[in-house]
Amino acid sequence: MTTEPSPPPPRKNAYSPPGHTTRSYDAMRLISDPPLERLFDKARRQGRDVPDLSEAAASTARIATGDIRQIPAGGSPQFVAVNNEGTRLYVTDLHSGLVSMIDISREQVIATIRLSEGLYGVAANPRSPELSVADPGSMTLSLIEVSDEELSFRNSSGFGHAPYGVAVGARGGPVYLALALEDAIMLTDKFAMGQDVFIPNIDFPVGLAVTQDGTRLYASNYFANTVSVIDLESLSVVKEIETEKGPYGMAVSRDGGRLYVAHFPYDAISVIDVPQEKVVERITLGGWPKALALSPDETRLYATTPKGGSVSVIPI
Repeated sequence: MTTEPSPPPPRKNAYSPPGHTTRSYDAMRLISDPPLERLFDKARRQGRDVPDLSEAAASTARIATGDIRQIPAGGSPQFVAVNNEGTRLYVTDLHSGLVSMIDISREQVIATIRLSEGLYGVAANPRSPELSVADPGSMTLSLIEVSDEELSFRNSSGFGHAPYGVAVGARGGPVYLALALEDAIMLTDKFAMGQDVFIPNIDFPVGLAVTQDGTRLYASNYFANTVSVIDLESLSVVKEIETEKGPYGMAVSRDGGRLYVAHFPYDAISVIDVPQEKVVERITLGGWPKALALSPDETRLYATTPKGGSVSVIPI
């Protein structure tokens, strides 16, 4: 049984009081998350510690102001990805079934495409203008074509598995899928008629991040409060890094030295020094930060905040 590491001191200026409370929301709609409910049900049967979302939804957490900006991103934003140029964000929305494209300079949604309710992970392919979008409810992965101001549907494939988080390496290649209900990660190139490969014995993986050189994959183990470090040559776990409660979406720096982890619904983001295998910074952020993306120049961190209906832009 792992012990929780002592959190480092809060990040300075994470808040610039007075802040503002999150926007008005329907608490019951907020906590209505069928894919997450399925995870929680399985965890309860195993005797795991499951957060009380009703209690968390009733809290008066504040979203930081000052140097942390908010971009409206729909009613229930889930996962987020950024393009190579750092000019566009792509956000999935659980309840509307929309994938939204945000112009970062204008800080507004400029295009949407509707797939189906229950969308979760999204990843931008760095080698081609397309998005991979996961739907754990329908057990599908969809491909969305991307132009400068338009999103269009290309293809969808059923897998017989429920994908939560999604990642694509910097060189393109296979898509990595977090199969949280199966305690596994799937590598697939199904749209190119490739073979599927599974990495088993990963404890409730929900979020994924792959290093720029394609040698390491990180998987957040939600109920174990750890991050698995996976060697992509041997397809095996080489270490586990302890985190605070509820590690969910992640982003990794280009050199692989820093890993950013959102803790849902605990209003926190931790910064992990990967070589030291420890948390070196903690960012407090209201709104239930759930998923993360890092700008290509690594000066900004983007965090979806479902409780705030926005993407937070955090200088780093």
